[in-house]
Amino acid sequence: MGTVIRYEDIGTDPERVTFRHYGELPERLFLLLPKNHPFHFERSQMLPSQADKDDLKIRGYVAQPLDGMFLRAPYLHNASVLTLAELINLKKRRDNFTRGDDIYDPKDVGFASGDDKSYEHYFFFDTGLLGNSNKGHDYPWTFEDARGHVDDLTALLDYLKTL
Repeated sequence: MGTVIRYEDIGTDPERVTFRHYGELPERLFLLLPKNHPFHFERSQMLPSQADKDDLKIRGYVAQPLDGMFLRAPYLHNASVLTLAELINLKKRRDNFTRGDDIYDPKDVGFASGDDKSYEHYFFFDTGLLGNSNKGHDYPWTFEDARGHVDDLTALLDYLKTL
């Protein structure tokens, strides 16, 4: 299981971990899914625990292992970053994009945004909407700082492609 990183430490929007039913969901899922269901877990394996369900200080997002990063696009808790190049701030993160064609981008590692803006075929994603933010997660540098670190970030992206 991954490590939970507090949303305040990440610097992103808190909507997905501060919504009013956050503490109730694990218990309801545990009771709803039968034991033979593939998504049924022991209650002790689900976060938040029953004792911590109302503790806002522990809420955050789960950091997963890095293996298979090239398969995990789109990135972040809300799928608001399409490529690893954008995630590590080698390229500027898009404010808006379309999804639906799932064309893989091997250079930037992730998904390309669809060219056709037709809502009949694609989903329009606006990172300015509540809960859709792609801000924060500025590791190792913010995009504005990254311009002086292009070689380092390119090397990091090349390394992440190998995992």
